[in-house]
Amino acid sequence: MAMIADAFVSRLCEMLLTYAKEEAAKILGVPDEIKKLHRKLERMQDVLVDAENRRFDNQSINRWLNELRDLMYDADDIIDECRIEGEKLLSSNSSSSRYAESRAL
Repeated sequence: MAMIADAFVSRLCEMLLTYAKEEAAKILGVPDEIKKLHRKLERMQDVLVDAENRRFDNQSINRWLNELRDLMYDADDIIDECRIEGEKLLSSNSSSSRYAESRAL
């Protein structure tokens, strides 16, 4: 479970740094918010490692980690859908602007 949780949080951090930092931060003007979120995700990793070490001694922690794993899969799906829709939007806007430019010539 720790490997799954750690991999998810790491992947999320990577995605934030790659996509959000470059594009969304410029568009939305939220680079400070992204940095805060990144720091929170790093702290979450520490909590997850600690919980993983305690899961065999505490049934409620084990249940919580299982629920968290399911939630992470759902969040991962949502992030993928958002990325796909965002790419479609960017592609559509790019195509529209190219069409408008060619019509202007």
